[in-house]
Amino acid sequence: MTVVATLTLFEPLTAALLGILLLGEPVSLPILLGMGLVLGGLSLLAFDDAAH
Repeated sequence: MTVVATLTLFEPLTAALLGILLLGEPVSLPILLGMGLVLGGLSLLAFDDAAH
């Protein structure tokens, strides 16, 4: 996977963070779990690409 494609996958995480920080959106457990899943998936992609 290319670097650009991997960075594109950060968009939902960025949107959630901006909503929380700038718009005062409430932080709930499902939001935190979703953010963790996105970060975990991106970490797996990054480490898989680094191994090749």
